[in-house]
Amino acid sequence: MTRDAIVDEVRAIRDEIANAYGYDINAIFAALRQMDATGRGHHVSLAPRKTSDQSAANISGAGDRPLVAGDGASRRR
Repeated sequence: MTRDAIVDEVRAIRDEIANAYGYDINAIFAALRQMDATGRGHHVSLAPRKTSDQSAANISGAGDRPLVAGDGASRRR
């Protein structure tokens, strides 16, 4: 099995944090709650993606063909 550098890094950080609190899960969660209450955590807000009219038409699946009852098109939605 090959080692993944990202997984190794995450595990090392996890061990650092656990070591800082004596591997006490209650102490770790108390610290996390304190960080959350004081706003010291990292939060990311992303703007919604914008789509063009063409992209919206392609998403509907209808394309240029009109939907006609009985042709199976309504079942593909």
